Amino acid sequence: MLEQGAIESLSINLSLDGTKEYHDEMRKLECYEKVFDAYNKLTDLKEEFPYLFIKVNTVITKFNYNQIEALHKDIYQRMPNLDHHNFEIVRGNPYDKDYTAPTIEELKKIRPLIFSIWNKYNFYGNNNIKSTIANNAKKMLFDFYLNEIKTQNRTTPCYAGIVHSVLDSSGDLYFC
Repeated sequence: MLEQGAIESLSINLSLDGTKEYHDEMRKLECYEKVFDAYNKLTDLKEEFPYLFIKVNTVITKFNYNQIEALHKDIYQRMPNLDHHNFEIVRGNPYDKDYTAPTIEELKKIRPLIFSIWNKYNFYGNNNIKSTIANNAKKMLFDFYLNEIKTQNRTTPCYAGIVHSVLDSSGDLYFC
């Protein structure tokens, strides 16, 4: 797909749930280091295909919100060519019902940290205008989610199943 040049851009999002111990425990296997191995291989591809964007996604839960700073330090040090580190607040109906969002107070407390992390990245590589718009939109959506959690009122539809898909380690493709 990359070699055919039929795409304008391709983003690969690697999932990291928290620091090594937490991530491996949550995934029920030792795979934290494999994410960094995958990143290194993708970095090699990125040199040949500059429209490949490498990103990390972390879903924030009541179990990992206090690990964001430590996790990001590891990512920032070991993934110097990363295009973005994204954070999403857990929502919907997770398989394990204990995986819920942090409290609104906890989310407000980590908000400045998340925003400062987002400010370190160009969401769309060297396209600063597009990256600035995307970064500001992410911040606005984060605040919007905070308000929805606070008011317990979902005011926007979820488009995750339309705009995102997940390819798991076994090769299965899922839509959110």
